[in-house]
Amino acid sequence: MVTTTIQFSPEFLVESLKRYRLQHRGRLAVFGVKLVALLVFGPIAVLLALTGHAGAGAGLAAFSLFVFFAHHLDFWWAKHSFLKSPYLNDVLVIEFSEVGFHARSPKQDVKLQWSVFTKVVHFKDGFLLFQGPKVVNWIPFSAFENSEQVSELDQLIRQKIQEHKVVGQ
Repeated sequence: MVTTTIQFSPEFLVESLKRYRLQHRGRLAVFGVKLVALLVFGPIAVLLALTGHAGAGAGLAAFSLFVFFAHHLDFWWAKHSFLKSPYLNDVLVIEFSEVGFHARSPKQDVKLQWSVFTKVVHFKDGFLLFQGPKVVNWIPFSAFENSEQVSELDQLIRQKIQEHKVVGQ
């Protein structure tokens, strides 16, 4: 059995969201569209400003920057919305065993069998466990007491979860 402790903070939530979004296949296409829009609208905004339409140029420039950096606003929104959550700064003790995943805190007690997990993504600093396409559990290596625990959990999830993806190793 491997045991770890995680504090469910706003920063932890944002880190989980970042890891989850890295898994979307269309993220590079969306980034490309945003970049092209910025490269097209940017010069148009400058041209508008230089031809006496400063308001329209500033508006187009602001819109372009907003679209390009919208994900940062989304992370900010998630972080600040989480401040109202009853799980704010909840400290979870998570046990991984042959039976499954058991997370508990003073506010919750969750037991999941391994069959619930459909995929795991291995990052250089943690595991992202998927329960279907949209529900995930981020397990950072920093939450473990030592590297032996990380190795033990790695072996366990390789045995128990069928689909694996390795990112950035």
